[in-house]
Amino acid sequence: MTRVPRMVAALLGAAALACALPPLRNRMEPGIDGYAVFAARSPESPGDLYATGAGGGAVIQLTFSLPMESGPVLSPDGLVIAFFRQRDAADSLGRQLRLLNLLNGREREVPLPKGMQAPSRLAWEGTRALLVRAEGFTWRASVPPEAPSWTRLDGSERVRADSAFLLAVGTPSFARVEPCAGGGICAVGVSGAPQVLHPTGHDPARWGRDSIAFFVDDRIVVRAVGPSRPRELKLDRAPREPTSLSFFPGTLRRRPNALEPD
Repeated sequence: MTRVPRMVAALLGAAALACALPPLRNRMEPGIDGYAVFAARSPESPGDLYATGAGGGAVIQLTFSLPMESGPVLSPDGLVIAFFRQRDAADSLGRQLRLLNLLNGREREVPLPKGMQAPSRLAWEGTRALLVRAEGFTWRASVPPEAPSWTRLDGSERVRADSAFLLAVGTPSFARVEPCAGGGICAVGVSGAPQVLHPTGHDPARWGRDSIAFFVDDRIVVRAVGPSRPRELKLDRAPREPTSLSFFPGTLRRRPNALEPD
């Protein structure tokens, strides 16, 4: 992975706004190949976005901004990343919600509504709506090209929406994966008793039909839920302190010639 000096990258990024390029060009085909995205630190940055293929290998830096970026979530079709941008880790009140289009490299801001305090988590509801958790509330908004119209959800509507933030595994779902009470990652099945999947793993993501992946230190580990042997993805020049793993499994279908999403 080639590193670009932070100030040079920021200047190049500003100059390229009008002619953005697909960040995965010549590496992967967005919406077709399988890949993971995550946020991580580097010597030059408090947080940028990165991608790697489903089998590991090369790590591709997707963003080169001066502020910190965090919480990336891939859309279900694998074409758009929703994420937060802020001055630093403590600036939760100043977070921006951004969308990065992997087909054309275009980035957009989705303005947050007045009254939303400290947004902390993102989830997709289909490919045209986003859910945001903020200070105990759940909000929904449409995404470009539609103008965002925010709604704070209540009652049964919120209960249904909050399921998008759960990491359910299996088809149909037979367990959920969540942080263990004492650290690490646990699976919770129908019995309600947690089963430790890894004592120090963090930031799990669904990885295909019945598997999950998570970080152990700076490594990505993949394992099936239930009795199984984990496997480690080898990453070339992995950045430091990775968080917020999100995965698109890929598809055998080729994308038709159609208008690119904004």
